[in-house]
Amino acid sequence: MPSIKLVRKADHLLCEEYVWEKTAMLGRSFGWKPKSKRLLGYPEVVGPRLTVSDQEARSLSQAIQDCFDTLKSGRRPTRRQISHLLLLGEGWDGNTFFVGLAEPMRIADFCRGGRFHIESV
Repeated sequence: MPSIKLVRKADHLLCEEYVWEKTAMLGRSFGWKPKSKRLLGYPEVVGPRLTVSDQEARSLSQAIQDCFDTLKSGRRPTRRQISHLLLLGEGWDGNTFFVGLAEPMRIADFCRGGRFHIESV
């Protein structure tokens, strides 16, 4: 799988491209509004290096946190939010659907630090 690297000075986070895309779409369904639509696609399509502003990074982090808080508190997500959560699904058990938020939360933790660059690896 193609990978990308999120880079902030000496800090970096390695993740799969599809994980970034799913996280960005999940964030968007929970209120993230990136100024650049390029952040929603695969980085290799939009160029070798893409800058995420401080405001965009922190608002993505907040949107993913809102997703976690919604699920944790038992509030019902909207249909759009549910459709993006299904993309992160890890399986069914009877009437229960399991959602894997480990990777989106890892990206949200990195984004909380502010501005960074996305680089293809």
